[in-house]
Parts: sequence; C-alpha cells; structure tokens
Amino acid sequence: MSARHIGEIAETVKDAKSMTAGRRTDAANTTGSTMKAIRPTDDTWVTAESVPRRGVTKNAGQKTDLATIELPLVTIQRHESEVPWLKIFVRRSVREFSDCTPEEKQAVWDALDVIEREMLHYYRPEKINIASFGNMLPQVHWHIMARFKEDSCFPEPMWGSRQRDARLELPPFEPFFKTVAEKLGASV
Repeated sequence: MSARHIGEIAETVKDAKSMTAGRRTDAANTTGSTMKAIRPTDDTWVTAESVPRRGVTKNAGQKTDLATIELPLVTIQRHESEVPWLKIFVRRSVREFSDCTPEEKQAVWDALDVIEREMLHYYRPEKINIASFGNMLPQVHWHIMARFKEDSCFPEPMWGSRQRDARLELPPFEPFFKTVAEKLGASV
C-alpha cells in the first residue's frame, strides 16, 4: 500500500469520524460539507512496489503532512491528533488479521511493541491505547495512542465525547518518530 493511499484513507476516516448529524465538525473544514460513502475495491489497495521499503517519508501535497515509515510488510503513519497517535497498516490488501501471513502478523507485533515502548519512554503517558476495528476502513490496521489524564477525552476513547479542553505540553513528535523508525530498521 502506498503512502498516498494511506493518506487518502486517513483523510476519509478522519472525515467520517468528525461527522455529526451529517456535518463535518473538524477545524480543517467547517463548511458543513457531507462525506460520500466509499467502498474500497481491490484496486484501491494495490501495493505500490515503487514505494521505498525501508524509509521515512512525508506525504507531500495533501491536506495534512503525515509522517510515514515504510517497511517491507507494514507501513506506519502518524495520525493527526492532540495525543501521540500512530497507525500500523499491513501493506497487502487484507481485511482481517487472521488473513495475514505469519510474517505480516510478526511485523505488526514487532511494530506495536516498539511503538508502545517508545511512547511509554518518551511521553510518559497515563496509558497506551491499542485498537483495531476496521469498520470504516476494511484494511488491517492498528491504532496506538498515548493517553493522558489531561487529554480532551480521557478516560473515554479518543473517538468518544470530549470531557474537557486539552492542556497537554508534550515533547516534539519528530525525535520520537525518528527513534521508532531507527528501531524498526528504517532509514531516516
């Protein structure tokens, strides 16, 4: 799966999550536009062999500039949020985790382990949340979030209702992301 496809998918999921009674409520678009239903086909999930297999890229020319780590079996992408939040995508078109090869499963677990450990070490959160739903995006992917008592939704999930205005003072994302990439063997 190419970084471009993941960026498009991320925007679609972000748009869908921010819908309230058919109205977008995110800060990026307050025009009240509605989202059309999208049903990905196999063509949407084609793995781009030309994408760098071990490297960190930025998705240029998109609404958001999402940092991405490309590995042979998985892609890791930053999710724009008030909390540190990464997503791991299996590069191959796979709807369920049980459909992954043993190598893909191991690549997901390895990435989860590195991301969780680095989030705990670097950000010192109250808790790490790990989730995999796939209802909005039927492609195997995992969300890893560092959660803090002071974040907007805690103790609710980040998809839940706001509990307060966030008062987070976090270290910069880039050194954390660089360490994750290096520990997973990606060039920076």
